[in-house]
Amino acid sequence: MNKNPSTEKLNELIKSYEKGDLYKAEKVSLSLSKSYPNHPLSWKILGIIYEKNKKYSDSIKANSNAIQLSPNDPDLYNNIADNYKKIGKLNEAINNYKKAIEIKKDYFISYYNLGSIYLKDGNLNDAEKYFYCTIDYKSDFIPSYVNLGITLNKANKNSDAEIVLKKGIKINSNIFELYFYLGGTLDTLGKIEESIYYYKKAADLKPNFFGTYSNLGNALHKLGNYNDAITNYKKSIKLNNKSPETLNNFGNLLRQLGNLNEAEKCLKNALSLNPNYAKAYSNLGNVLKMKGKLDESIKAYEKAIKINPNLSQTEAYLLYQKKNICDFSATNRISKVCSTLGITTSSIGPFSALSWNDNSKEQLLRSKKYVNENFNNKNYLTDKNFKYNNKKIKIGYFSADFYDFPSMHLMIGLLEKHNRNIFEIYAFSYGLNNDDWMNKRVKSAVDKYVDIKNFSTKEIIEITRKNQIDIAIDENGFTQNARTELFERRLSPIQVNFLGYPGTSGAKFIDYIVADHIVIPDDQRQFYSESIIYLPHCYQPNDDKRKTSNKENTREDFNLPKNAFVFCCFNKTYKIGVLEFNIWMKILKRINNSVLWLLKTNVWAMQNLKLEAKKNGINPNRLIFAERTNVADHLNRHKHADLFLDTFNYNAHTTASDALWSGLPVITKQGKQFAARVASSLLNSLDLNELITKNVDEYEKLILELASDKNKLQKIKKKLLNNKYKKPLFDTERYTKNFENGLQKTYENYLNGQKPKDINIIENL
Repeated sequence: MNKNPSTEKLNELIKSYEKGDLYKAEKVSLSLSKSYPNHPLSWKILGIIYEKNKKYSDSIKANSNAIQLSPNDPDLYNNIADNYKKIGKLNEAINNYKKAIEIKKDYFISYYNLGSIYLKDGNLNDAEKYFYCTIDYKSDFIPSYVNLGITLNKANKNSDAEIVLKKGIKINSNIFELYFYLGGTLDTLGKIEESIYYYKKAADLKPNFFGTYSNLGNALHKLGNYNDAITNYKKSIKLNNKSPETLNNFGNLLRQLGNLNEAEKCLKNALSLNPNYAKAYSNLGNVLKMKGKLDESIKAYEKAIKINPNLSQTEAYLLYQKKNICDFSATNRISKVCSTLGITTSSIGPFSALSWNDNSKEQLLRSKKYVNENFNNKNYLTDKNFKYNNKKIKIGYFSADFYDFPSMHLMIGLLEKHNRNIFEIYAFSYGLNNDDWMNKRVKSAVDKYVDIKNFSTKEIIEITRKNQIDIAIDENGFTQNARTELFERRLSPIQVNFLGYPGTSGAKFIDYIVADHIVIPDDQRQFYSESIIYLPHCYQPNDDKRKTSNKENTREDFNLPKNAFVFCCFNKTYKIGVLEFNIWMKILKRINNSVLWLLKTNVWAMQNLKLEAKKNGINPNRLIFAERTNVADHLNRHKHADLFLDTFNYNAHTTASDALWSGLPVITKQGKQFAARVASSLLNSLDLNELITKNVDEYEKLILELASDKNKLQKIKKKLLNNKYKKPLFDTERYTKNFENGLQKTYENYLNGQKPKDINIIENL
């Protein structure tokens, strides 16, 4: 009797196996193992057939029989391990893979299989080790390059992943996975342009995979290439409309572009597919906020946080909206988190937290955290890359708000009065179309108005550099619709934080902040990352051409009592804190026949403030809410108020200028951070320091004093009117000269090859 099967029988087995007739292959193989029980190949083949037929336990037995006959065959241990892995016995699988390697040191496939187990199990160190071993022994084994790249990405070794995946592409340039994962790696590293190149290569190799187009959309969105991002999101959704991630990201972009109805639809579709998708709830909250549905937005934020309590940004959104609707029940929560949220947690948009407390140090830490986590591109060009030799200093103002917007009311005069013998003025607009009266005035004021809203970040940088802008001024900072990524990539040799955001950027790529010695006193200087351009008076510009309507109206037209003392605060409701509001209620108790005139920003704030008034023993009807109106009429109605009461952590800015321009005195409490000292700066520039208080007791005392002494109040009003055109605050030409002097000094400093440094402007009268 032969110990080995005949060639004919083996060929029959191989033939049936190759044809895919696994039933016949199993039958033949089983027959061979019975006829030739001492032939290891028969058992080995039977084990392979059993595995193919998903008879994993039988396969293990067959391979074990083979091992008894051929104990030094690494294939057998690898095969047994494969079966153990498939039935979930990973320890047994690992042991057998390691036995295969002990027998044959360069048995690469077992190294690979070990790496795959460890990767799936989350043991990244061992996964990395065994994938590298695979490559050492089999340098052209592409699956190891793919999985090693994935492992390194998960371990935050993205630079190593980039090297590995690019090596894999050099070996075989037709593997989709290599391009796909390399695209993600480069995206994580901030190499967005390069990531797009590899995503496109991946799409060429596998054009029907929705995930590639989804990731392309994300990358293009980051670059500000919104049109191409939309195209790729739509491709992805066409291939697979059941991806909540794609729908969420697309919805977020549509929100950013102002297409709120479609954004809401996208996000709700994402949530229908995944009701526990916290980020989609958060983004939906943002959409609902922009649609004015503040109650629904709060509910969406709360759902997001309930699902994932670690969503720091969402909690910041929630607390901001709670403040916006004057829900004082959130005060304690804000007090607990304001020293940690966005500082020791993941980052949040710094603007959300400006009104939470009065702490310059925390503001700096929060800004730095936000910049480091969101704007960490290492590839932007530095000063040395700029060699402009312009005849005039080219200033570029960058903003989304070149329309009827509070900040434009302040700075339009500055734009108009710039010295065209020295400066050439550009306005770069990335906001939505808003061709109103202010936009027309801006266009007339500047030398060149450039609409860049439809251009990508790269294109905007190219446009800016082509125009050889010497000084780029960021008008938005961290406010809504900001384009911080433009400044991250270095638009110009000198970059300035000005007006829009009252605080430090915390960014190395912002060289200067425009301020004065009141908004940034010496004891707070350490909490500002920028060099400071200290103007001699108030940092805030004002337009001396502001028009007040001549409408003849009465208090009754605004539902104000004819003979009442009218306290006024037209600040946005998110600035109103429980501390100052309670003081206002105490004052209403003390001053008979007095009312508080507030701005109607939303119905929920109005309702909540009336409830708070009632809690304080004040008739809610003594709170009167002014409707929104045009600027001229708004300025005109100030004449019906007696005294403007400022908020604490976040002062009146434009609203304080409105009041003072209209002849209405403003009482403020001077704080520590920039936003809490703006009104003090305005009043100081009008020589009205007697209206600046240092603490809550002084604040309350002064209000009561002026409300009780009509003669004293009248003297202050007279002084305000006399100083309006005599003092610096509303002297736009004077302000412009000082501002230009500051910019010139930054430019001279740059030309001299010096790093940015603090600049004190001494006025030459």
